[in-house]
Amino acid sequence: MFKHLPFAPWTALLLCAFSHEPMAQNQNNFWVYGYQAGIDFNTTPPSFQGGFAIQAPEGAASVADPVTGALLFYTDGATVWTAANTVMPNGTGLFGSSSGQLSSTTAAVICEKPGSPNQYYLFTIDEQFSTGGLRYSVVDMNLNGGLGAVVAGQKNIAVFSTTAEKMCVVPNAQGTGFWLVTHDLPGDTFYAFAVTTLGVSTNPVVSTVGGTHGNGAGHMKASAQFDRIAVANIFFQDAEVFDFNNATGQLSNPIILNYPFNGAAGGTYGIEFSCSGALLYVSDGSRLVQFDLNAGNQDAILASAYVVTSDSFSCYGLQRGPDQKIYISNGVLDVINSPNAYGLACDYASGAIADQSSGGGWGLPHTVYRVGDQPADCEPCQPITTTLSVAACGSYLAGDGTTYTTSGNYTIALQTADGCDSIVQLALTIPPLPTFDVDELVQGCGSQGQVVITATGDGPFTYSVVAPNQSNATGVFTLGPGTYTIEVTDNNGCTGAQTYTTSLVNTCPSDFNSDQMVGVSDLLLFTNAYGCLGDCCPFDLNNDNIASVADLLIFISAFGAVCD
Repeated sequence: MFKHLPFAPWTALLLCAFSHEPMAQNQNNFWVYGYQAGIDFNTTPPSFQGGFAIQAPEGAASVADPVTGALLFYTDGATVWTAANTVMPNGTGLFGSSSGQLSSTTAAVICEKPGSPNQYYLFTIDEQFSTGGLRYSVVDMNLNGGLGAVVAGQKNIAVFSTTAEKMCVVPNAQGTGFWLVTHDLPGDTFYAFAVTTLGVSTNPVVSTVGGTHGNGAGHMKASAQFDRIAVANIFFQDAEVFDFNNATGQLSNPIILNYPFNGAAGGTYGIEFSCSGALLYVSDGSRLVQFDLNAGNQDAILASAYVVTSDSFSCYGLQRGPDQKIYISNGVLDVINSPNAYGLACDYASGAIADQSSGGGWGLPHTVYRVGDQPADCEPCQPITTTLSVAACGSYLAGDGTTYTTSGNYTIALQTADGCDSIVQLALTIPPLPTFDVDELVQGCGSQGQVVITATGDGPFTYSVVAPNQSNATGVFTLGPGTYTIEVTDNNGCTGAQTYTTSLVNTCPSDFNSDQMVGVSDLLLFTNAYGCLGDCCPFDLNNDNIASVADLLIFISAFGAVCD
């Protein structure tokens, strides 16, 4: 019988802290993009769903139900489809592609309409040098039998006449809405439009930051902490990072990453922050590069460049998923499993989604935000180590599922998540279990006999006979014929056990000298003990604690019997 000592309990698992979200946040759990491709993040691992109506080389957007994670609608920036793959009422002719070529980097971005949780803003931005500019339409999920429709009179409403292909939506610090951020072309100026219950502002916050190339193609992304914005510039072969104040909408402090990008796309196209915001990933169409934004100044950040992959690589769009991994559009999706980890530890893997038969395209759906979204709590986990001393009996089951049977010092990783371990340095003591011998002293006491238990180990000991529930500190018990479980518990609280069968027989209790015959020799033994008093007095056949005439009458009735 083995047990853990009562003075050495196991401690609770130590967990890394990840995103803490105040409400249902499943609106990014279903992506539709590329050529009829869908990715369902409601399953573990994410699964492929095909057969969608979309045929978009880039710029797609989609949104899911924030509670269930089920797909609500999707778009290529020109047409909006329902979850049933039907064109939404009033859902054609959007200005995410006035040319019909569907070649805008960020043809569409979706966010919740503040004050109207069943309505969504669908922002579109036209292709570079086209005339559509930045516009918005409103989708109401209460219409069309719950499948949604573009609201009449709220379609293709002009916001800004840029010919850049860059925009992103960032939650504001007040928790009341968003900033819609875009760029001019050409130029070095950003424009941040407030999106609140008052609607989409026509009076933007203007940030002329200098150093920006202002070219159209290439993605714009915000960090998960909403404090930085990064842009990729495909024709200028560099990337840029800016501080962003989501209380005021202002951009500042440009960092230009003029790493020698010159891949298949000509320059940088895909860009994404790790969940922690510490690392930035940039693709140029033929390789993927990681930068450590905490390395120091611009030169130090450039020097931190780590080429994640480059061989025969054709990645374009990058997007952080709801699982905080970064997915890469590379025909089918590849993945960075631990994007908070620097260098090789980021764990790039090809073929992220099993059985993905379609996809293609360059872009992946941008993050959809809801009113009140908070910055993600996903700083890189630091290994958390604790020291634990445990004494156990016989064996010990650790928190990682390993059973230990010998004393020693062990290192146990309780949880691995995104490059972080919670670790226990375990000092384990497993003392030997007590061992013991059982001796039997047969005494004439009716059908009873005496057993003596002798233990070795770390005493003092407690001795127990389980079935009659007897225990004492002497190890001496009076038992009748039968099979018993005998336990000995040592000073450590550890218990050893064994089964013991007495050798007493109950067929001839008057055979005092055990010669298999009730005869004169037994009578002489009885006569010598006649009148003795006390528990288990020899020859007390009727168990009344005295050898008396009553016992003699029992003996006489058995005289001459043969005990076999």
